[in-house]
Amino acid sequence: MNYRNQRFRRIIERPHLRAHWENTFYGYEVQQDRMKGPQVLDYLKSTLELIAYTQYLYSQCFALRFDLRFPRDAWSPAWVERNEALQAFLDHLSSELEQASGKHSRKLHYLWARELNDQSRRLYPDRAHCVDREADLTRPHYHLLIILNRDSFNALGHIFPTRHGPWAGNYADQCLAHRIQRAWSWALDNRPHERMPGMVEFAKDLNGSPISFTFRRQQGPAGLKEVMYVASYLCKAYSKNFAASRCFQRSYANQDFCKDFWETLGPDPHDLGRLLTWWWLPDRTEPLF
Repeated sequence: MNYRNQRFRRIIERPHLRAHWENTFYGYEVQQDRMKGPQVLDYLKSTLELIAYTQYLYSQCFALRFDLRFPRDAWSPAWVERNEALQAFLDHLSSELEQASGKHSRKLHYLWARELNDQSRRLYPDRAHCVDREADLTRPHYHLLIILNRDSFNALGHIFPTRHGPWAGNYADQCLAHRIQRAWSWALDNRPHERMPGMVEFAKDLNGSPISFTFRRQQGPAGLKEVMYVASYLCKAYSKNFAASRCFQRSYANQDFCKDFWETLGPDPHDLGRLLTWWWLPDRTEPLF
């Protein structure tokens, strides 16, 4: 959807969803691009609830951002229309994590967003693991943020296939990166591991190294700034096809906790300004200016 310079208070394709145009949400900086369109206020609220809930559950949390893409040589409409492949991925990854050793919780918490692909995506011919030769850029893809108990998982591990031994060339190790690759391979009808380059892409820093995020309970709300900023990328409206099936979802967050959390947090500093600007608008999709 091209919003141009008009600012609407609701998402046009889904009027029950509210648009968010500010650069912050409850004091947290978000990834806003007004020239392309707003973020979805309801998605931002769900995101902050989940992140705060995991901070409440664990003394320290470990978060990862990555993308999942579909292959060129195989396609099933149900994979996206009903998000079957993604659900299979989450089920398989959750099972793998639960089977990992350790005495602390290994539960998978997640946010995901289905979005349209960027045809200007860059190629890296000199780095085999980033080459798009296997990924179909004409199909939708998924952005994910997963959150884990850092006492159980505290590192991504190496993103390359196993180099030595009988499983060389496969994602056979027990590190988190290989577990994610195996889960998406399984969701794609057990796609061979040697044909997985481009299917999973981990968020990287300016030097090309995978990045992760840690936040702790003792940090309180201030400790959520970095991960909230990163997660807000999943809440943008302009790259989603709202006419299709569900395009955003999170894992469970206790509703009693969420209610108490919002009461403790108080009102968003921008709420008063929005009310003063919107109260007179006769149509919920009428532009603000």
